[in-house]
Amino acid sequence: MKILLIVVMILAAGVMLWGLAQQKKGVAAGKIFAVLGAVVALLCALGTAFTGGGVSPERAMEVHLAYTRVATEKLGLQLKEKAPAAKVLLLVGPRFAEGDKMTDALAAGLEKGLGAKVEQMELKPELPPAMAPAGAEAPPVDLAMLPPEVWFTAAAMDKALDAATGKYEVVVSCLGLPMDFKAMHFWQKPNRPKLALAQGDIYQLRPAIEDGTIVAAVTANPKAEYDQSRPPSNLEAAFAKRFILVTTENVKEIVAQYPDLFLQTP
Repeated sequence: MKILLIVVMILAAGVMLWGLAQQKKGVAAGKIFAVLGAVVALLCALGTAFTGGGVSPERAMEVHLAYTRVATEKLGLQLKEKAPAAKVLLLVGPRFAEGDKMTDALAAGLEKGLGAKVEQMELKPELPPAMAPAGAEAPPVDLAMLPPEVWFTAAAMDKALDAATGKYEVVVSCLGLPMDFKAMHFWQKPNRPKLALAQGDIYQLRPAIEDGTIVAAVTANPKAEYDQSRPPSNLEAAFAKRFILVTTENVKEIVAQYPDLFLQTP
């Protein structure tokens, strides 16, 4: 088991380095692969430590979920401050068995920050015709085995946002935006709700944040500390250890401090 974890850790580190190289070339998806590779490598490292008496995977997941709640609590407080009367919808991904705890943590933090219960909507995947189950007897597709870009598409996001339009002032996405987000019809709709992103890549989203279409977005702090102690009791200190909150009001300040967070435009 330990050997397998080491092998996966090495591969993940390779993915991280490849992603960083792609990001430097201007490929937006490179940042996603770099972050994913880093997270997987970290979890594998913790797993190998467990076999020698170090931090257990269960402990690592507990800490990760605690920081997830911190992230969305901070986001909820921001939304409550800027739009206290707004009706908020939480858009969540398909509930995989192993993903329920993550979704619950995202929702719990947001509700604590807002000080109110929040309705949830599960995104309905848009599968390519060749992958969609055919006939009533066909087994469902296991989305957990597919890359998100296969089912988390502009069409699926548009469908969810269309259902929220007119009912909610703010939609908080736990999924970020799809890789083909520029193809979303949402951007052209005059009565669209505001967006907030609980997680996900923001590399190409500076214009949407600046014009207020995306009112707030949580992203990883480039100087994040990923030790395995629980978050500090102070929310601001805990949030700052791992995250940055980018808003319409502070985006220019964030760009000046962390220019690599966004695609540089002439």
